[in-house]
Amino acid sequence: MNSTDFSPNESLQIIQKMIEQRRIKYEENGLFILVWGILVCFAGLLQFLLIQSGKGSTSYLAWVVTLIPGAIITFIAKFKQGYNNRKAEQPTDSFGLIWALAGFMAILTGFFFGAKFGIGFTAMMYAPFCMAAFATALRLNDKVLIAASLLATFIAYASLFIPFVYHPLIAAIIAIVLMIIPGLKLFSDYKKRQRV
Repeated sequence: MNSTDFSPNESLQIIQKMIEQRRIKYEENGLFILVWGILVCFAGLLQFLLIQSGKGSTSYLAWVVTLIPGAIITFIAKFKQGYNNRKAEQPTDSFGLIWALAGFMAILTGFFFGAKFGIGFTAMMYAPFCMAAFATALRLNDKVLIAASLLATFIAYASLFIPFVYHPLIAAIIAIVLMIIPGLKLFSDYKKRQRV
C-alpha cells in the first residue's frame, strides 16, 4: 500500500480542512464584498434620485464617480494581496478570479455594450455576479449565501418586466441581497473567529 493512500476518514478530514480554509479566506474578504455592496447600492440610489430630479442624461455619472475609484482601490489592494501570497507561496484563489471575471464582464456591459441589451441591461449586468456568488456559496456550503445568490438571480431576471426607470433601484436591491447581506455575514463570522 502506498504512503499517499488515505482511509475514507482521513480523506474526509482533508476535504473538511480545505473547505474550512476556503471559508476563512472568504470571511476575510467579507469586508471587500460589503464595501462593494455599499458602493453599488449608493450608485443605484444616486442614479435613481438624479433621474427623478430631471438629470437623467447625466445620471450615469453616479456609477462613474463611485465604481471607478472603488475598482482602482480594489485592484491595488488585490495586487498587494497577490504579491504577498506569492511571497508566502500561497496558491491563487480560483474563485477570486471568477469574481474578477464577473467584474470585468460588468464593466464591459455597463460602459461599452449597455445599449445593446435594452431592457435586459440589468439582468445582463448582474447575471455573472449571481453565478459567481452561487458557485462560491456552493463551495462554502452556506445556505444563507446560496439563498441570497438565488434571490438576487430572481430579482435580476424579474427586472425584465419592470420599467427601465426603476432599474437603478433594482441594482441597489441586488447589491443588498448579493453583496451587503453576505458581506455582513462573512465579516461577522470572521470577527467571531478572531475572538475565539
